[in-house]
Amino acid sequence: EHNLYFERFLNRQRKDPPDIDLDFCWRRRDEILQYVFEKYGEDRVAMISTHNTFGARSAVREAARALGLSPAEIKRIAHRLPYGSVHDIEQRAASSPEYRDLPIHYEPLKSIIEIARTIDGFPRHLSIHAGGLVIAPDALTNYVPLQYAAKGVIITQYDMHPIEDLGLVKMDLLGQRSLSVIADTVEAVRKAHGVSIDVEHQPQRRGVRGRRRRNTRWADAGKGAHGQGNACRHRAAQGTAI
Repeated sequence: EHNLYFERFLNRQRKDPPDIDLDFCWRRRDEILQYVFEKYGEDRVAMISTHNTFGARSAVREAARALGLSPAEIKRIAHRLPYGSVHDIEQRAASSPEYRDLPIHYEPLKSIIEIARTIDGFPRHLSIHAGGLVIAPDALTNYVPLQYAAKGVIITQYDMHPIEDLGLVKMDLLGQRSLSVIADTVEAVRKAHGVSIDVEHQPQRRGVRGRRRRNTRWADAGKGAHGQGNACRHRAAQGTAI
């Protein structure tokens, strides 16, 4: 129907299932998600999670909180730390002028960093993937553990990579602001001029690049045969045509 090259998505050499990416007007994304849950059943559909892990600042905050530091002290310490891994703090303190005055070898920061290293990179909590969604042929709990996110949405406890390893197909339902701009433009034209535009069935513009190349060739030919002045006239005509 859409002249898609099917072998690009499925072929004998491909070992992993393809992604399915669909773009929508960002204002209607929740409506589309609700439609998918209702059509295929809430027991077969879930949003894919992402695993947020402890980094330097978050791990130090947790360790400082466990050691009984006040929120003000925790904020003061964490604010001065670099982003990234806890294991990089010493290197960054030695190489970056902005971190050289960190008292990483003195208490309480020394003990805080030692404890923070033990949880560095560990999962902190689950978040919802920007657009990832999975649909199963039957109950999704037969394939993957689920839980409710803070927003009340059902999400998988696995992230996108184990989901693909299980053979489940990941779909990305993405809200695109550019599509919203097109919809707003069509509506503005309808209100201002009374013209309805069907953006799905617009004629394709062809030959624009070809015309540019031909015009450039003519200009170069004119330059060689008739001199610089004639070439300038050809370029002016080219600009008018475009």
